[in-house]
Amino acid sequence: MMAVSLNSELEKVLRRLVRTGRYGSEQDVLAAALRHFEARDRELESLRRKVGDGIAQADRGEFIEADEVFSKLTHRHEAKFGPRNWRA
Repeated sequence: MMAVSLNSELEKVLRRLVRTGRYGSEQDVLAAALRHFEARDRELESLRRKVGDGIAQADRGEFIEADEVFSKLTHRHEAKFGPRNWRA
């Protein structure tokens, strides 16, 4: 078991969350918060890896120019929904 000290504002949040009935105890709130932070950290690390991979690909010249991407998206959209009707 571990003792945790919180400032008064966080104590109020903790107690309010228990009062809502969503959590059975203050320990349940803290455990849920820690699980949330762990999941968020895993997601951020995954995004960092993907960004790094993308940068490496771009450095090797493995990318598609933005104009080509938008052109392909426009054609897909028009095939599905018909021609664009831009208002001037």
